[in-house]
Amino acid sequence: MNKVSFDGLAIEVTRRCNMIPPCQHCFRGMPQEMDVDLKAVDSLLDQTSGIGDLTFTGGEPLVNLPAIKHIIQYIRDHRITVEYISIVTNGLIYSDEFSNLMIEADNYIREIKENHSSAPNITIGVSRDQYHNNNE
Repeated sequence: MNKVSFDGLAIEVTRRCNMIPPCQHCFRGMPQEMDVDLKAVDSLLDQTSGIGDLTFTGGEPLVNLPAIKHIIQYIRDHRITVEYISIVTNGLIYSDEFSNLMIEADNYIREIKENHSSAPNITIGVSRDQYHNNNE
């Protein structure tokens, strides 16, 4: 099977959000009780040889950390090249599990690219504005 390579791939892991009420500025609209279909993602990744920039989106992506973990593990198990991972969160959910997962993902990217530089392979953006500060 011929596999494809993506310059950029965004995976919306959930439409759920932990902000009540939801932010007025959210381009996603009202939260929905929907998560990504991991079988569909697996099927897509089976046909993928490489990804330039892998972006996890939502809702609030960290609400569905198991999906992010599944996708990263699938990529590792199938040795799919990834150049860069980015995720934007509202910063209200934090866990050691997420931190460790990002460290593991960074190590995988460095291994697969044979890149041992200090340049970042992962960006975690935290949205800090008037909407998200109200829920601290």
